Amino acid sequence: MAYANTVYPEFRNGQLKWLSNEVLSGIDDFANVWYVDADNGNDDNVGNTPETAFATIQAGVTAASSDDIVFIRNRAMATGATDPVSYAETIIIPADKDRLKLIGYNEGRTQGGGSAD
Repeated sequence: MAYANTVYPEFRNGQLKWLSNEVLSGIDDFANVWYVDADNGNDDNVGNTPETAFATIQAGVTAASSDDIVFIRNRAMATGATDPVSYAETIIIPADKDRLKLIGYNEGRTQGGGSAD
């Protein structure tokens, strides 16, 4: 049984890291994290912070490696809108990017959610 403050040593790809319990729940401490924000991002950005997010999911997937995490911010809803704006793109994930995680996250107003402010 793992406890909240337990860490585990692991040597991988020439790196020694102390892995947190999050590794056990599917989040890998060795993973890079990328961000996508269609409303505020730009595919010429570096994509490694919410402030430097990519605009398209494909740019996040392209930048990512196996085991990485791509956080995809919800699209903004216009005042009075009843349906959220969607991402509309074809995404190609190469076979060598196994265990890549695409995770949506909410920030601001979404359908049925009111305001997060």
